[in-house]
Amino acid sequence: MSRKRQPSVCTAKSLDARRKLTDRTWWPWLRRAVTTVFFGLVAWLLVSQARTIEWGRVLSSLQDYPLSASWGAVALAAASYALYSCFDLLGRHYTGHPLRAATVMQLTFVSYAFNLNLGSLVGGIAFRYRLYSRLGLAMGTITRVVSFSLLANWMGYLLLAGGVFSLQPPALPPSWKIDAFELRLIGFALLAVALAYLAACAFSSQRHFSLCG
Repeated sequence: MSRKRQPSVCTAKSLDARRKLTDRTWWPWLRRAVTTVFFGLVAWLLVSQARTIEWGRVLSSLQDYPLSASWGAVALAAASYALYSCFDLLGRHYTGHPLRAATVMQLTFVSYAFNLNLGSLVGGIAFRYRLYSRLGLAMGTITRVVSFSLLANWMGYLLLAGGVFSLQPPALPPSWKIDAFELRLIGFALLAVALAYLAACAFSSQRHFSLCG
């Protein structure tokens, strides 16, 4: 007979503290105020970024490119967005939350667009928390989804950079105090970290780690 696992002490305290906070009469007003400030800040950032772009020069530069190169760039951008939109599907499978796959991909698509234009703190993290919470996910679930997505993203960076540095190190500026041999060592180290993580996922008997008892 399996014994039902009891919540840890720190988890129980966290849940009690959250219930006390959300039961306050001013809590709904605080959430609305935070939401308004957040989206107001996003709008201000978008307008500020748009004002720094010389749209005439952008249009003329696009007209100078061959049509095949422009469509190739569009295809690569679409593939990038499609791939990134799948990252949160891993978190969906990991956490088992009830949101549909199409909804998750749409949310991640929007977050990726803001991530590229306003930075990871706004698009990659803050937007995800805001949109997922609006769809009813608990903060703990959102944190696990976001963490899993960020981890998958950085594992890709490690594998790509490790492969490039170890197989064909790029030419670096003369002012950089590092040579091709040292760059290869860095590449091997990055590959070792990524492969160690994958091996832990595949062969470790412990499937989760707790930071508090």
